[in-house]
Amino acid sequence: MTEREKVHQETEDAIHRADEFVQTIERDMLCIDDRINAFRLKQQGYEHLLIHINSIQSADKETLVNIGEGIHVKAEFNKKNMMLVGIGLGFYLEVSINEAKEIAQKQIERLEMEIQHDLLELAKRKATLTLTNQGKQLLEKGF
Repeated sequence: MTEREKVHQETEDAIHRADEFVQTIERDMLCIDDRINAFRLKQQGYEHLLIHINSIQSADKETLVNIGEGIHVKAEFNKKNMMLVGIGLGFYLEVSINEAKEIAQKQIERLEMEIQHDLLELAKRKATLTLTNQGKQLLEKGF
């Protein structure tokens, strides 16, 4: 194999590796996008929770409670100022309405931090993708 053929083969191998790397980055970016969307959905859920807590706080002793899929039940409050918050493994903690709002707000803030972190990671991947594609184009042109 001549030196020219060897250089050509090495260039082709480098282009192939760049293509594989681009595919890996694109898959990573899709995963990050999915994670961001999931965080945003959770965040919206907590925002709706805050709205519901506020409506409960201003409701009379009896209100309608959404149990899902557009189905509501009438409910009476014995302790209007207290709520149960799931803490995992089937355990609940009784907290005041203000504490429940604070918990929901902290979750919204935590999710926003996760979203911002993932947006930064996404930007890094996009920059890497751009640089890799530029390098690949140079290889394809033969410098």
